[in-house]
Amino acid sequence: MNGNLELTKELLSKGYSFDRPEELPDHIKVGWGFDKGEFVFDHQYIEQQTFVTPCGLKVKGVNTWDNLSYYGKEYRYENHCGCITCHFANKCNKQSPEFKKTGAITSFCEVKISSEPWNYEQSYEKKEDRYNALKEKQKHDFLASHPRSCKEQIDYDGEKWKNRYNFDICRNLCKGGGNYCPVAGKELSRKKANVFFDIRITRTNPEFKGSLFEGDELVSITKGNRFFDSPISEDLCERLVKSFPFMIQRKEESRRHADKFFAELKGEVYKIDIENIRVEKKESRDLLQDLQDIADGIQVVHALDSEKQAKARKKEEREERARKKENRIERKKNEAKQINLFEDLGG
Repeated sequence: MNGNLELTKELLSKGYSFDRPEELPDHIKVGWGFDKGEFVFDHQYIEQQTFVTPCGLKVKGVNTWDNLSYYGKEYRYENHCGCITCHFANKCNKQSPEFKKTGAITSFCEVKISSEPWNYEQSYEKKEDRYNALKEKQKHDFLASHPRSCKEQIDYDGEKWKNRYNFDICRNLCKGGGNYCPVAGKELSRKKANVFFDIRITRTNPEFKGSLFEGDELVSITKGNRFFDSPISEDLCERLVKSFPFMIQRKEESRRHADKFFAELKGEVYKIDIENIRVEKKESRDLLQDLQDIADGIQVVHALDSEKQAKARKKEEREERARKKENRIERKKNEAKQINLFEDLGG
């Protein structure tokens, strides 16, 4: 900024200077960084001030914030205005009209510094306390009337509580099992497992491009893919397979988005199918089915084998780097010995 704030304009008009910061009032200082070229309020001073909302509520400075630029207006304390987040703003006809122009910030409201003292009975804080108390009571009543609802899986829409189930929350909070799950109505199993599945990819065979067989499709299957990075409660694995199998398809579609995009761009086939979803402690293999797939011209790969090969390659690369490093050290030692020997011989 460069002298655009109202506070800066007022102080400069009164004869204050950036070169004489010692003359500034105690609660004002010279800005730095993004506020270079401006006078700014001390943060502790703002926290101790009283602000007022358009509807007349008093607000403690510590509960306000600023540094919002919206529709050409700078909401800054130094412009004598700040903001609060109000749960009733979008229903209030006194809310700043700028904040009604988009749903993203309809809970924002402008506040201005006031010379009036703060008191609880006429305060924003009292209204928020009553709102939060009512919200907690409604939560208690909702859980009492919905015994199969998890307190971590409900959401408040501003007026009432609703069930908003998200499997990822279960996975993150209860993956170890052993605790009571109200959604399942029982204690989650401590037995660990994973969700395994096969990925069938059908795509245009690039080897036949430009030949009589151009357009023929190549089918490959990667078997034994794991959905979770590490084993979790067996009950949660069963829940995923039963109610949320689409999460597996979505994950694999996302991982191969670029391949599918470029194939479609070139007018080629690229199809992803998820097959044989199952819950197991460790991968099981059907060797007869593998042989049958290979006989049918399908490329078969096991994810675990690919992972082992990748780890083996990384290990070999690390060992090769270590050998080269040792050789360099040994070579430098030999060079140093030769130099010392040459100097000893008077070379």
